[in-house]
Amino acid sequence: MTAKDVQTHVVLAGSGVTTVALVPGTNFNAAASLPLATALVATGYRVVLAPP
Repeated sequence: MTAKDVQTHVVLAGSGVTTVALVPGTNFNAAASLPLATALVATGYRVVLAPP
């Protein structure tokens, strides 16, 4: 996947009908968002984690 001609990655988890996009930043990094992403997937959401 590319964004403005720059290679990037996304992580998809879950298979629910509602998709939640998590975009970590300076104060909310990818590692800190894993418990939230895990809880969302466990309750039936599809989660897209887009690392910066």
